[in-house]
Amino acid sequence: MWRRLVAVAVLLVYAAALVLHRDELASALELGGSLSALEAAALGAAAVLLVLTAGLTTRAVTPGLSGRQGVMVHQATTAATYTVVASGPTSVGIRVAMLHGWGVDPHRIGLTVVALNVLGAYKLWISVLVVAVVGSAGVTEGVADARIFPLAGAVAVVVLGASSALWWLLLRHPTLADALALRAQRLLPRLRRRIRRLPELDLPALAVRLRGDARALVQGHGWAIGGAAVLELAVLILLPVVAVRAAGIDAAAVSTAEVVLVFGLVRLAAAFSPVPGGIGVTELGLSVLLVRAGATEPAAVAAIVAFRAVTFLLPLLLGTACFACWRWSRRRSRTAVAPTGTAGLVALPTAG
Repeated sequence: MWRRLVAVAVLLVYAAALVLHRDELASALELGGSLSALEAAALGAAAVLLVLTAGLTTRAVTPGLSGRQGVMVHQATTAATYTVVASGPTSVGIRVAMLHGWGVDPHRIGLTVVALNVLGAYKLWISVLVVAVVGSAGVTEGVADARIFPLAGAVAVVVLGASSALWWLLLRHPTLADALALRAQRLLPRLRRRIRRLPELDLPALAVRLRGDARALVQGHGWAIGGAAVLELAVLILLPVVAVRAAGIDAAAVSTAEVVLVFGLVRLAAAFSPVPGGIGVTELGLSVLLVRAGATEPAAVAAIVAFRAVTFLLPLLLGTACFACWRWSRRRSRTAVAPTGTAGLVALPTAG
């Protein structure tokens, strides 16, 4: 409940800020409208790469899924994340429904959900590490306190190292996985008292199946998954640079390292925000930090508008369209199958 109240409050403040700064926003839009053909092409290419690489990651962790389906399911779940407060269950539900509709095995669907969540956590902490390295390189003057970056880097290294060691042990040594599953099985009765519709589960057997599928996935597609995730992360890091340069902020005003630092800090803040899509947190943080780094206010707002158009508005519209297309195709397939179910029936004579 408190998350929704905070989200509504932030949205109201965000709307009020747009009204108060409508003149600056109009100037920024005019500046954005003067993009050269090369700048517009670069921004469009970055948007296409962002969509394709995200879909490629989903496809890599779900062998048998097509590239088009990978893009569709990722964009649909992203749109849900950007519109629903505490959207975790909703996003997972949409992903499960779409994959199930395409005939993906239920165990494979579970593995896909786990793998994408793990990759998302890895990308977040790798982003923390990148920000810490860039911030420790001496480009923090006027942007952020330099003392925080060594600590953030150390925390990121510890989290990444511990997570990697834990997953390696779970995949290589069944004893640990079996022990954790047995412990979770003992906690199920307590959980069932709160969730009455929770089905009966054999977690030890499920853990054996999931562990075997995970090992096969890593052994057969590990390089493809790692490559897709790295490529997606690289696009996420370089996209702000394209948006800032397209807005007319050159390297003399804000260096590339400062752009990576500013957008990395704001992305981390938005990741822990209860507001869907980091609305308000992203715009406010970027406007303050870009101006501190040396950008003019109209140019900073233009860069923010370009960045959010690619990372927020585009996934929102594209994801809604993808989900609508999936629903339409499902209804069409059911309509096509329905007549065949009555083909063998014989009409009975009526009385009289």
